[in-house]
Order: sequence, then structure tokens, then C-alpha cells
Amino acid sequence: MKIIKVTHTLLALVSGVLLIGYGGWDDSPGAQGIGLLTIIGSIILIVSMYRNSRKVKDLR
Repeated sequence: MKIIKVTHTLLALVSGVLLIGYGGWDDSPGAQGIGLLTIIGSIILIVSMYRNSRKVKDLR
């Protein structure tokens, strides 16, 4: 289950980068904003998953 979560989060990160690139090419600030929010959300999810996995290891 965790592999699926990490894979989907990384795919969201890549799609955010692609959205920023497309928004810059198309001169669309909305697409760039959505891409930026997607990247920020993906980074927050990756950090929280990493912290939660470290907490579980410390409890064992």
C-alpha cells in the first residue's frame, strides 16, 4: 500500500512540474498556479509519509 502512495505522490510531483512548463509555454498563469500547488502538496505528503515512517520505526 505504501509503495502505491509514494508512486502516486511522485507522479503528482512530475505532473505539477509539467503543468508549470505547459503554463509557461501557453502563457497561462492559472496552469502555473495549479502546478505550483500540486508540487507543494506533493512535497508536503512526501515529508509527512517520511516522518510517519520514522515514528513507526522508533516505536518498535
